[in-house]
Amino acid sequence: MNLLENQTGESNTLHPDLRQRMLQLLSSCADLIAQSSSEHQLLNGFSALMTATGGYRFCWIGQAMEDDSLTIHPIAQSGGEHYLVGIETSWSSQSPFGNGPAGEVVRTGQVVECADMCADERLQAWRDAIIRVGLNSMICLPLTDTDHTFGVLVLYRECSGGLPAAEVNLLQQLARQLAVALLGLRSRADHSDTASVMLKTATALSSSHGAEFLSRLVASVTDALGADAGYIARNLPGQAGGLRLLAGVSDGRRTALRDFPLAGSPCENMLTQQAWMICDRVASRYPQAPFLNELGAQAYAAARLDDFDGQPLGVIFVLFRQPLLRTTVIRSTLQIFAIRAAGEIERQEADTKLADHVSLLDKAHDAIIVRDIDQRVQFWNAGAQRLYGWSADEARGKPLPESLLSLSDMERIQCQLRESGEWIGTLHQRRKDGSVVLVEGHWSMARDSNNQPKSLLAIDTDITERTANEAEIQHLAFYDSLTGLPNRLLLLDRLQQVQGSRMRAHHAGALLFIDLDNFKTLNDTLGHDMGDLLLQQVARRLSSCVRAEDTVGRLGGDEFVVMLVDLDDSPGAAASHAAAVSEKILHVLRQPYLIAGCSYHSTASIGVTLFGPEDTIVTDLLKRADMAMYQAKAAGRDTQRFFVPSMQVAVSARALLESQLRQASPNHEFVLHYQAQVRGDGRLSGVEALIRWQHPTRGLLWPADFIGLAEDSGLILPLGRWVLAAGCRQLAQWQSQPQTADLHLAINVSARQFRHPQFTDDVIAAIKQSGVDPRQLKLEMTESVLFDDIEESSARMLELRKLGVGFSLDDFGTGYSSLSYLKMLPINQLKIDQSFVRDIQTNKGDAAIARTIVSLADSFGLEVIAEGVENAGQRACLATLGCHSCQGYLFNRPMPAAEFEALLTQAFPFESVAKA
Repeated sequence: MNLLENQTGESNTLHPDLRQRMLQLLSSCADLIAQSSSEHQLLNGFSALMTATGGYRFCWIGQAMEDDSLTIHPIAQSGGEHYLVGIETSWSSQSPFGNGPAGEVVRTGQVVECADMCADERLQAWRDAIIRVGLNSMICLPLTDTDHTFGVLVLYRECSGGLPAAEVNLLQQLARQLAVALLGLRSRADHSDTASVMLKTATALSSSHGAEFLSRLVASVTDALGADAGYIARNLPGQAGGLRLLAGVSDGRRTALRDFPLAGSPCENMLTQQAWMICDRVASRYPQAPFLNELGAQAYAAARLDDFDGQPLGVIFVLFRQPLLRTTVIRSTLQIFAIRAAGEIERQEADTKLADHVSLLDKAHDAIIVRDIDQRVQFWNAGAQRLYGWSADEARGKPLPESLLSLSDMERIQCQLRESGEWIGTLHQRRKDGSVVLVEGHWSMARDSNNQPKSLLAIDTDITERTANEAEIQHLAFYDSLTGLPNRLLLLDRLQQVQGSRMRAHHAGALLFIDLDNFKTLNDTLGHDMGDLLLQQVARRLSSCVRAEDTVGRLGGDEFVVMLVDLDDSPGAAASHAAAVSEKILHVLRQPYLIAGCSYHSTASIGVTLFGPEDTIVTDLLKRADMAMYQAKAAGRDTQRFFVPSMQVAVSARALLESQLRQASPNHEFVLHYQAQVRGDGRLSGVEALIRWQHPTRGLLWPADFIGLAEDSGLILPLGRWVLAAGCRQLAQWQSQPQTADLHLAINVSARQFRHPQFTDDVIAAIKQSGVDPRQLKLEMTESVLFDDIEESSARMLELRKLGVGFSLDDFGTGYSSLSYLKMLPINQLKIDQSFVRDIQTNKGDAAIARTIVSLADSFGLEVIAEGVENAGQRACLATLGCHSCQGYLFNRPMPAAEFEALLTQAFPFESVAKA
């Protein structure tokens, strides 16, 4: 589709002549880009097309410089050659010449259009020139690479007004094509220039010595870089701040050697920088530097020479009469040959010490080899000798040894070199001593002025060790470092591959999830080192139980997975095979292990799930096998269990309930119900707060339905904080009313909540925020909560006791019931568990336990209360045993606060029950 037709409705409004001109411009520019072999040809041809075919009055293309002024330097123009004379343009927002459209384009990367140049305030600095030439409108378009704008395309018209959208879109397309083509030409030119510099300089280095060496080096580098002058200078021995020219060339002729001060010259940067450039107007910046003014230099590039210890030794620099537009090759070349020049200077100054110092290329760690068109070695550096074993004398002037490059490899590489000029790849080569080395080659073909192949530059890097390291990293990424088995990542990948290949052939498979029984005991008793030895032996035994096509992997810890593939497509046969393998594994793992000279016995629990073509989610397979493994654990361990769908139903139901539980608090679905605690005389002594969940679909849920899930999922912490806060708010409300001002409120605290480091702060925060009197707040906890860490528990309780908070030991008699703990902990009350109350009238054992708890409470000066009292007979029996405070359905079921308050308005609501 034509570019103009992409703009909906726009092409129909264009004048036919304009439309034809735009189409012709698009076609001509495409031909120019395809035919251009140099940057000069491309830029000048493009600007000429813009004026001749495009019909624009004037066109120029600018390069965004990186000099101090951030100049935009014109690199091509057409249609108004005198307009740019004396015109300064910048892309610096701080410069008076940087606020124009061209500078804005470079800074923003966006198209900028001026419909009336004479009236546009951004063009005030250039208004006289605009009026003189008769330009009225313009458009500026960015030339960009992947991450920044490096140039600008500027087009002028004699008429005022904006361009049609279709024409602007066309120009944007052309600007992008120009940028891509220009970057491509520069990249190829940089590569060619680098190869040319290496070849020219290699010849100079191999045929000269001493002072002649430096002269040839600087001449070769200056010529190869297209510079007008080049110099090598050394710090003046014993004098700070001065340089002495050791070699120099200007306009192809050697220059007189002299001394000059660092101050006032661009070389003064050598003390702080390795390489630096001044791309424009260098002579005007350093008017006291004679070599700059004598040449009329516009640009300067330099690299520091460092001695063997890394201290500044001197500088190599080149000068240009024209501003620099491309700096990559210049910078890298100078840095490369700065090392060689520094080495030669040190060799001259200490010939005996540095007699074996060689060229820059010899210092390179990589093998650098130059061959002519007949494949004879012209240059063979020390890196090549180190890598391959042949010396330069053995290799130079001879064809490359056949062990380094086979005929088939040579033909393949030569073909690519002829096509693209370079080849990058890897080769297995045999050294002189017969050993094999893996190298990464970067080969480039240099051509003469007639574009004919001239020589071949090869840079070979030994990647044998790197490749081995990468293979090791790959192994570490996909294999368990302890056992050498595939890890979870590789196991899932193989399972995915099996699902995608073998399953299409209708073969079944099985996944065995294996968990060692009581492995933690081994780690805790004998140490993790012994545990690691056991895991290694388990891995070997598992591998011995399966076929080559099966996979044994370790997920982590003491969990292993076996994947059986290519089983019979009959579910019964596949299950039988999996069961047989599982039994074999169980038998093998039961055998004694010899660990550090000691015999150790271990067993395992295995969960098995079968899979077929319909099972596409591999993570679900692991979950199914994991669930089955836990069923094996529950069945007594050292056995296997197959996954059945009911397991998934239970897990899915639990997962759904957990998801709903997470939303319950934001949806305000939790409520507190209250149950009275009554004295022997029937008077109300306190209230216990009991949480309920008003489930949106299942109705009112009791704690037994969700507290365990909250504990397992960690939701018990925010849930416990909510109960504390809500309970304290209700207690504060009751404290403000005379009828209920003396009520004490009991709130249950879970084990996980009590052990959390912020528990004490949470209680204090709830008290402060509600304003409740803490002396009427009681926290109920079970024995197991307190006795895990008696000292820590005691410290937390004492801190809260100082505020007046009381503590009740819930379900007393069902756990440790240690007398020493009762003595150590600041407990106010013991609570007889309802399991002892239920049959207290008929079960002498329950009655004896209740009597003992009452006696203990009396001995330690504690209150005692019984829960779960449902009838008058239970209450009477408890009273005869000495327990007069009770709570339970005998008095009231747990109810919302409003109903409880309504109950309290009745006359003596509990006294009649107490007297019954």
